[in-house]
Amino acid sequence: MTEIRQNPAGPTLKLAFGRDGGARPHLLTGWAPPEEGFCWTLGAGAALRLQMPTGQGEPYLELHINPFTYPVATPRRLIVRVNGQIVGDDTITGEGTASYRLPPALGNAENLLVELLHDAGKSPAEHGLGADTRPLGFMVRSLAIVHAKPSPRADITVLPPFLLPDEPQAQEQAVRRATGLTPHALALSFESLGHNCEFGMFLKRLDVTAISLLRFAGITLDQLLAGMEHGFEGAGENVFVGTHPTRGGEDEYIVHERRYNFGLHSFFGVSQATPEEVKAAHGARLRFAARQFGHTLRDGKRLFVFQRPGAILRARALPLLHRLQHFGPNALLFVDQDSGLPSGAVEQDGHGLFHGKLAHLAPADDAGNLDFTGWLGLCANAYRLWRPYRDKFVVS
Repeated sequence: MTEIRQNPAGPTLKLAFGRDGGARPHLLTGWAPPEEGFCWTLGAGAALRLQMPTGQGEPYLELHINPFTYPVATPRRLIVRVNGQIVGDDTITGEGTASYRLPPALGNAENLLVELLHDAGKSPAEHGLGADTRPLGFMVRSLAIVHAKPSPRADITVLPPFLLPDEPQAQEQAVRRATGLTPHALALSFESLGHNCEFGMFLKRLDVTAISLLRFAGITLDQLLAGMEHGFEGAGENVFVGTHPTRGGEDEYIVHERRYNFGLHSFFGVSQATPEEVKAAHGARLRFAARQFGHTLRDGKRLFVFQRPGAILRARALPLLHRLQHFGPNALLFVDQDSGLPSGAVEQDGHGLFHGKLAHLAPADDAGNLDFTGWLGLCANAYRLWRPYRDKFVVS
């Protein structure tokens, strides 16, 4: 289907690919026949044409894509060209949404010729996966145009790792010298957007106890984008409770939020409460947290944090930043893993966008096993870069 929305936090126009999608009339060359929910690009790339939607702000092209690779997810280069201009050139690994800014001249164009260019690659048959001899490129699930709020260009600034001593009192003194805040006060400037509990556990180590919607949530970046289009309004109204084994203890209740499709810890063992009691308590807690999250989105006084193992492309952080900035003067710190760098380097990667690096993120099944000192140094660096942005754009 083709969806056009007038005042969204997400796309102003969205084309869904696949048999039942609205993209088919727009497809030109290089496409395989539509399948259930997606289309493959073939050979060296594919092209489509669409009409530019009207909207307020700077236009961005969003693509939900996944490269064909086997046997494991390996990077493939993708060049995105619109009306002859290259707007994106990235090495893509795995499935997700990527965003590319359209230059001002393209924003005024009536029609857009979008080309997705890549190497021919191998076919499933060449990988021993059956008789399919098509040279598959990228699986495309959707294409969208998003009009983001105009933003001034930002100087690109990099702060090297802020190396902290191991002793807690010396750490506190170093953080105070750098930021003017205690580690606890520094932590209160951040709001977790999940992926898992790691950043939430870091905040817990600093005695931050405030209820937060996604602090202990397990949520993918695409689930987060879908929730942010509505500001997670109504979260907690439809939940169910399951169980999950823990390390060396009894099973724990896990609360699943059905509307936005994420799960979170209850921190209750199965002997401590009934499923009905956990559902009632955490449904109410989620509803309260969702209202608080709405206030936080609108006041712009916290730096939002999303972390994920592996590299996060700037193009995949931009869709989340745009949805955050729909609600207020918000900023995003996205943190990924680079074992070749000391923990704590932070780059200002655009207006309201900050990119942090940690040498190691916690294991997927042990979020509490985190690099506390690395996180503390990273937060101090991020705060130093974000504070001028906050002071300029956020009304006290």
